[in-house]
Amino acid sequence: MDAADSHITVQASGDEATVCAGEPHLLVFGSERAPLFRLAMDGSYVIGRAAEADIVVTDHSVSRKHAVLALAAGRARLRDLGSVNGTRVNGQRVTEPLDLRVGDVISVGSVQIVFQRMGRERGRPDLLTWQAFEQCLRAEVERSLPALRPLSLLLAHVSEPWTKDLWGPFVSSLRTMDALALHDDHTLAILLPEISVMEARLPAHRLLQLLQEKGMPARVGAAGFPEDASDASALLEAAGVALDRTPVGQVCTPEDTVHVSLGKHLASFAEPSVKTLLALTRKLAVSDLPVLVYGETGVGKELFAAAVHHFSPRARGPMVTMNCAALPENLVESELFGYNRGAFTGAVEAHAGKLEAAAGGTLFLDEIGEMPLALQAKLLRVLEEKELTRLGDNKPRKLDLRLVAATNRDLRQEADYGRFRSDLYYRLSAAIVVVPPLRERPRDVPLLARHFAEQIAARSGAQPLEVPPSTLRLLNGYAWPGNVRELRNVIERAAATATGPSLEPWMLPAEIRGDDPSDESAVPARSLSEELREFERRRIVEALEEAGWIQARAAAAMGLPVRTLYDRMRQYGIEGRRRRRQERS
Repeated sequence: MDAADSHITVQASGDEATVCAGEPHLLVFGSERAPLFRLAMDGSYVIGRAAEADIVVTDHSVSRKHAVLALAAGRARLRDLGSVNGTRVNGQRVTEPLDLRVGDVISVGSVQIVFQRMGRERGRPDLLTWQAFEQCLRAEVERSLPALRPLSLLLAHVSEPWTKDLWGPFVSSLRTMDALALHDDHTLAILLPEISVMEARLPAHRLLQLLQEKGMPARVGAAGFPEDASDASALLEAAGVALDRTPVGQVCTPEDTVHVSLGKHLASFAEPSVKTLLALTRKLAVSDLPVLVYGETGVGKELFAAAVHHFSPRARGPMVTMNCAALPENLVESELFGYNRGAFTGAVEAHAGKLEAAAGGTLFLDEIGEMPLALQAKLLRVLEEKELTRLGDNKPRKLDLRLVAATNRDLRQEADYGRFRSDLYYRLSAAIVVVPPLRERPRDVPLLARHFAEQIAARSGAQPLEVPPSTLRLLNGYAWPGNVRELRNVIERAAATATGPSLEPWMLPAEIRGDDPSDESAVPARSLSEELREFERRRIVEALEEAGWIQARAAAAMGLPVRTLYDRMRQYGIEGRRRRRQERS
């Protein structure tokens, strides 16, 4: 529902900002934020569109007096008031008064309202040891499993080690059943029983806000049972995957990004249209139909070809790739069909072609639109007869393979113009996958940029370079005519020029910054202050390395107070503790 289409207010409910211990609350979703509304321990609340309702929901799908929520003696009972679109709890329509449980999701028209007790009834959850937290997590999963009750896990990462000053204020909003522990010095784990991962976004954002007020950059990965994982270890891993892909200041779940290992490829997607396309590819892969992958140059067609093979029954067989545009025309046939000794000048020994090499698996013909017409006829015959004959041989060989082809051309139009065989086109296009260009996938741009930065760092053994928001804004504002391949090249070039811990906007090409490439004055020169900052950062790193990363020694060598050195390290993103741990390991 569009935020502009709904407005929620509460009358006679007290101060919304005050969260009293043990009292019931409603979390109302359907606008850009999820308001938290305090309710009295005893009272009755009418939910509806009418101005005189206690909880006013201005939305066309809600009746004037839609439902009533009555609270008494520690119980909360919901009753539909004959609404047009009905009232549902956890997807089931309410036909008679229903007692609510913590975490129940009430659907009033298209608005989602969660019944919750967000305050503390007694005490605060203590910071558990990690071993005790893991035991608690396993116990909660086992308890939730029979009825598939919701359960959420948050992993909150901060740039500096966690202290009680950081997590203490947040604990006051938790319940006695919740649990938290330090996974490591920088990562706090929070267990939230009876709360779905959708509801868990609210306490996660509350934690981020508290940390932001303290000037502490943070990010949160969230995972839920049973939608993201079905056991404790998998839930922890899912939250970790979400955390790894979460930008600073945000909350992400495993659903926000899709990560698939496709043999030598690791594919990551955040754009909903691409995730839907990947799901379609999974379904197509089960059959043995040929698949034709369309997309602009550099868009990543080979990833979807790899997905067809990876998810197919032929996944244990080979996947053989041939680029039809990368070979001279006179070599394409011998490379595809193979040849016997003496078949032509230079054929000193027999050679199996790509078709034979792909037996039992998948053959991927990239840029098939570049294949010569004469060879297209021979390929069609092989596909129909399921056998081939090598050059210089007259003995047919049986074939068993799956064909996937890719092109950036409109093959149907090419067939109309006589540049591609129409019968081969119809044979190849039994199933079609169209990969959208990067300019239509804005959510994938920051994900891919960080992924390429990590790849570059892994190859050189260095720490991954950060991609700050200022750089991401420029990357998202660019049209990417060269698609993913161009983005990879841009990140690699920027990384080669980086002298600090992040990829700054000035490292990007002029066309991405929006400058006139012919105007040399438009390329920003580094200011004196930037050069001095870089010199200071480099000098601090040198002093730390000479002192074995012992900050007190480095500070003394530089003539600085330890606190000043520590502040400079934080300012420049120098993580001394992590480096020392890496060196010891």
